[in-house]
Amino acid sequence: FLLAGHYHSIFQTHQSVNTYCSIAHPWRITQPLTTLLPEAWLWLGFRHTHGFIRVRVHTTEVITPGETLAKPRDRFWLTDRGNAFRTAIQILDLPIEVTQKGAQVLLQTDRTDTPLFCSWPDAFGPCQFELNTPDPFEFLVPASQLAATYQGKPAHLRVYLTGFPEPALLDFTGIAPNPRFMYRCSIHCTLSDMPELLQLLEPQGRVYGSLAEFQTDYLLPEGEDVAAIVGLVGTNGDFRLEIRLNQRPLPHQATEQWLEELVGHPLIYSPLPAFP
Repeated sequence: FLLAGHYHSIFQTHQSVNTYCSIAHPWRITQPLTTLLPEAWLWLGFRHTHGFIRVRVHTTEVITPGETLAKPRDRFWLTDRGNAFRTAIQILDLPIEVTQKGAQVLLQTDRTDTPLFCSWPDAFGPCQFELNTPDPFEFLVPASQLAATYQGKPAHLRVYLTGFPEPALLDFTGIAPNPRFMYRCSIHCTLSDMPELLQLLEPQGRVYGSLAEFQTDYLLPEGEDVAAIVGLVGTNGDFRLEIRLNQRPLPHQATEQWLEELVGHPLIYSPLPAFP
């Protein structure tokens, strides 16, 4: 509570229409789980006109929208997801109802003064929800209560800052000891410039270049039409090819085989990490 309040005080001092600040802290799901990791995350955020609370759970594997599981396995996914969200909602005391529609978890609110966003969906519904508020102080105490469920080793905080001048960043660095900075920005350049950019960012920097975006039905009319992004990821002096899909156009192994035939290189399936 005190830590989040300190960040908000500095945010108020330097806020403008372009500034953004959020504090990410882990929380723990204590009930037995089959499909979710016990460590989940919450964000307490501040913008120019509102605050927000965001809750995300992480699955043990990725079942993309459109995929199906043999019954009764899908029941475990729905039960874990619904119970985890209900736990967070109860601790945060939010006016959000968790129900089930078909084979998906559904979140709804009767609150009319602020929107509810659901995102990070898989085959069983959203893995994340976010509730906004016109009162930036509303979620300070509830967020600290949810963060208190994370017990054991010290938590590593992640603070996201956007739109602040350098003097403001210096003020933020004085809150927590020995902070580690990570900068993220977008650069428009030619493909031949990427090796030089990676050299400038070493040893800890990373370069991601988007090369092409397409719908798979153009190349794979017999599969599901999904969105694909082909890019290069540069880190530690090397580049690797990466293809991101919003869901699999074919069953798991068939998708990998098709992608390998498409690019002419062996590929490894790697779900996106919890944080970029």
